[in-house]
Amino acid sequence: MSGIFTDTEMNEQYQEDDDINQQEELVCDQDMMDEQNEFLAFDFYLKYLKSKGFSARKSKTFKNSIGEIYKQKFVCHRQGFREEKYYTMEKRKKEPRLETRTGCEARMDVKFVPENGRWHIFYFSDEHNHDLLDTQFSAMLPVHRKMSEADIMQMMNMLKSEISTSQIFGLLANQAGGYEFVGYSPRDMYNEITRQRRQIPGDAARVLKKLEDMRLKDPQLYFKSCQDSREFGVEDKSWVNNMYEEKHMWATAYIKEHFQRCVAHLRFKEFNADYESTCGVPVMQTCIELLERFAAELYTNEIFLLFRPFLSRVGSMRVLNIENNDDCIKMESFGILCEHIVKVLVDRDICEIFRLLLLDKWTKKVKPALNDPSGFSRDAVVISR
Repeated sequence: MSGIFTDTEMNEQYQEDDDINQQEELVCDQDMMDEQNEFLAFDFYLKYLKSKGFSARKSKTFKNSIGEIYKQKFVCHRQGFREEKYYTMEKRKKEPRLETRTGCEARMDVKFVPENGRWHIFYFSDEHNHDLLDTQFSAMLPVHRKMSEADIMQMMNMLKSEISTSQIFGLLANQAGGYEFVGYSPRDMYNEITRQRRQIPGDAARVLKKLEDMRLKDPQLYFKSCQDSREFGVEDKSWVNNMYEEKHMWATAYIKEHFQRCVAHLRFKEFNADYESTCGVPVMQTCIELLERFAAELYTNEIFLLFRPFLSRVGSMRVLNIENNDDCIKMESFGILCEHIVKVLVDRDICEIFRLLLLDKWTKKVKPALNDPSGFSRDAVVISR
């Protein structure tokens, strides 16, 4: 649905639909020209798009001669394109963020009508050039993730009780009834902790005061740790260094009575991995872009990051002899293509991976395949495990 209306047509349209089309108007008080009503229009749009599987951001703002906002544009979160300089950066220190911009033209424009004191939608386009997220993933989009004031207060009180941040997230998830009902990610919680600490003046003084209090309570605290390591000679003992590396021998005792919580956390990590694989596409970094993009759209992000180094090494490979068997057996053992198979595809100008060379469990399509017409959903399959 999309369209552009003039002011006259807009007034006539809303006079006819004023009583029945409540979804296309924002009713406010007479004093409309303030910032709060701009937020009201944006919240109105967010409630709609959350159920559709995408998010939005604020775009252009129009003001009158006295600086009051009378028109605002809200665009899809995939509107526009990433700047070219981010594709040509040299000496990258980490993997670039997923490419989410596709030039989507979906948007909603609202305009203040002083005659009736209301904000009206005078342009609406719901045509996207990308796939919409599943409803279970829409809550993971940044604009929909938000910590409530109650959660922030409870989190800060737990920090004062010296509960670790990772444990706090697990406690809040248990309180909400599961990780899927929290409404924000651990990264959002860490960012909120940093934001709250910046609001409190004298961070350095508080830390020094805490360390001084600890020293007064236990003057030998530092010397104990130093003396033990020197007296008993445990600095370079191999068994001390390997103790926690061999945790598979003793970790079972520590997960007793925590199995279901650990399983819920693993499912939450799996859920985040599924979201990362659907919310965007990795930035192309090799000279074999067509084959690389095909693999990025096919494999999950984790598997694609394992596969891409093979593409990078293909350019420096030289064919010395041809054999009918593959000694590395990476395809047979792990299920992804090795350099030798990729080299054959590149030399033959093949820009896609054949179905026979794919392992379904490494692709993005394996999760939707769990939903069938018989009524068994993926959640039912997971619960039955």
